[in-house]
Amino acid sequence: MIPTSNAVRNWIGGVDHVHGRIKEPRRRGRPYVYATSLIIRCYFLMLLNPRLRQHAKLHDYLVCHAAARRLVGLEVVPHRTTFSRRFTALEKQLQARIWAMGLAFVLHGLVELHVLLADGTLHQAAGPSWAAKFQAQGILPLTLRHIDQGAGWGKSPYRGWVWGYRSHPVVALTADLQPIPLLMAATPADVQDNTILAQQLPWLPAEATAILLDSSYEDEALVQAWQQRDDANCLERWLLIDPKKRPGQPAPWRQQLQVWRQVAEPELYQLRGTRIEPFFAHWKEAFDLQRLPLQGQHAVVYLLLAMYAYQLLIWDNLHAGRPIYAYKHLILAEGEP
Repeated sequence: MIPTSNAVRNWIGGVDHVHGRIKEPRRRGRPYVYATSLIIRCYFLMLLNPRLRQHAKLHDYLVCHAAARRLVGLEVVPHRTTFSRRFTALEKQLQARIWAMGLAFVLHGLVELHVLLADGTLHQAAGPSWAAKFQAQGILPLTLRHIDQGAGWGKSPYRGWVWGYRSHPVVALTADLQPIPLLMAATPADVQDNTILAQQLPWLPAEATAILLDSSYEDEALVQAWQQRDDANCLERWLLIDPKKRPGQPAPWRQQLQVWRQVAEPELYQLRGTRIEPFFAHWKEAFDLQRLPLQGQHAVVYLLLAMYAYQLLIWDNLHAGRPIYAYKHLILAEGEP
């Protein structure tokens, strides 16, 4: 069953009400029968109940449970193919909503913007892994079924090689150093962190100065894109990276990174290790994201949906006076009879 307490209603009801309506891009053909915000509220049920993480099962559940329909504000249940088709097209819409939620945290003064943190985390794909030697040749072994061909290989320092997807969030910190996500992208696991951060830089708050990163972000173009100096040639923006140790004389831009890392306060760079990993752990635990239930483009959208839902959860917790990462009240809440 899906709980229908006031806490769950407030969380699901935050769609569109916290950040305002996100404008839909113009599309050909007949307009949508169901508003995007309404469809997203339906998808939130997938995050609450593992049994609903297939579109056909979500459809059947809404047909059979009037309380769930009232919870999401649904009068007529869409066809199951509508759920699948609309889910596929949600990537850009959810990225915009995540950015809008991040802006809401900024405008309400809930985060400090001087220092940002960015990192990537891996999620195992649904189904079996595709051996790298077969993937490189495009060979699907006859003995394996339901391989997610949209995934990729990524290496985690904790779990080794993972066949799956990678989330790329950028987070800010509250006054008591609690991470809050501002924006995110999701890609196959073989897409590098520095490539995605380069695309995210224009969307970061103008007040940000330092971004704390690990060595996977070592990239001269990325450093130059973010670095900014004033008229007196003093740094106004920089990347704080702990470069990998390499034999020989490092390039000038890597020497510059080493200098910035040495002059930075040790406590400042330690924030990355002590804050970003617990943030990933809480997010994955809240919505069971270690292994994804969907494949291909649906897996990418599912990760973005989970981050948007997590932002709304943090927002509701802050305004209700609960611990910022509390989530079990959504699962353990009592539902309607």
